[in-house]
Amino acid sequence: MNFLEKLDLLMSERGLNRRSLAEASGIPYTTIIGFYSKGYEGARMSTIKSLARFFEVSTDYMIRDEISNPYYGLCSGETAELSREESTLIQDYRSLNDQGQEYIRQTMYMAKQTYKKMPDISDLENQA
Repeated sequence: MNFLEKLDLLMSERGLNRRSLAEASGIPYTTIIGFYSKGYEGARMSTIKSLARFFEVSTDYMIRDEISNPYYGLCSGETAELSREESTLIQDYRSLNDQGQEYIRQTMYMAKQTYKKMPDISDLENQA
C-alpha cells in the first residue's frame, strides 16, 4: 500500500474526510489535497510526522509501501510485530473511555487466569 492508500485507510477507519482531517490534525487542507493532486513524493517530513502522530502510527508505516503494520517500530521486543487483528484490538481499546478500558483490563485478567497456554509436550518431556 502506498502513502495515499494508507492515508485513505486511516481516514476511513476514523470516519474522516480530507477537510475533517485538516481541521482535526492542524495540517492545512491545501497540503492534504495537494497530496492527491500533485503527489506526495515531496512531502515535508514534519507533515508526515504530524500525520503519524495524529493517527498514532509510525512514520515508517506512512512512508514505506512494504510496511503493513501501522505500529511498526513503535515498540520493541516480542510485541514489535503486531498482526492486523492485534493492531485493531489496540485501536479499539484506545477508543474506549476510562470505564471501558478498565472493563477490558478486568476481562483480560480473568481470561488469562482461565485460558493460560498449555505447556508444550517437549517441555514436559525435558522435565522428566
